[in-house]
Amino acid sequence: MANKIKNNKLDSIEIEILKNNNIKLKKLSRGTKKLIKEAIEKTNSNDRYNLCQYICEELERRYVGKLLDYQLSRMDLKTTGKILDAIDSYLYSSKIVIPDCLM
Repeated sequence: MANKIKNNKLDSIEIEILKNNNIKLKKLSRGTKKLIKEAIEKTNSNDRYNLCQYICEELERRYVGKLLDYQLSRMDLKTTGKILDAIDSYLYSSKIVIPDCLM
């Protein structure tokens, strides 16, 4: 098996291919990574929209009012688009989902 994945991290060549295909990986905080990992485990899915729904509901459950606004700013998850970008970055960098340009 020549194309066996040795680890679950992207190497420098894969990162360059992503950049050349206009796929930007967002730097994620530990809390954001943990939240996305939890969403994957709880939903048993890697569908970005299911994960987004879970993450939104979980953040609303955990934080209320100004604390929610503060946490969303801190985690850079203030919009649905930013949440989806974070999910994509996590899925790609963890090699849970491999973009077509890397296949």
